[in-house]
Amino acid sequence: MKGLTTIELIIVLALIAVIAGMLFIGYSGARKRIDIDNTANTIATTLMDLRLSSMTTDKLRGFMTGICSGRDCYATFTFDDKNGNYRIENDEITEVSYFNLPKSLKFEYTPPDTSLTIFFDKRGFPRDQNGNFAQKSFKIVLIGTKKIERTIDISMRVAIKK
Repeated sequence: MKGLTTIELIIVLALIAVIAGMLFIGYSGARKRIDIDNTANTIATTLMDLRLSSMTTDKLRGFMTGICSGRDCYATFTFDDKNGNYRIENDEITEVSYFNLPKSLKFEYTPPDTSLTIFFDKRGFPRDQNGNFAQKSFKIVLIGTKKIERTIDISMRVAIKK
């Protein structure tokens, strides 16, 4: 007798389906971790670039988070400190660029808040919108499944914690 019986064929197909399912689940989890790592690295690099730019030019550079079109986003801006008091006035913000987080990610803030605004002074120190020295941190969190997060701390340096 040559060939496979129907039962043998069903068993082989079931094993292939189980293996394919396990590979798909592993791939989707890895894809989410890659998305959150890439987003955290992009934001940390952006913050470091803004800090360096503030130290090497006459303009101060800032970073803010919020909600754009119903999802979390962040923006970079140039801050022309006309009054010299390190307080952000709306008419002093120029060159704003907006960036959306991937749909599966959101921001969480420490302390709890709805947004974050920070800029770097000419010495590279982080300050809040009132001109006070700032030590802030925020998390980029994966929405939905098992909680995967990356924390970005902003103080005298920018760091990502897993």
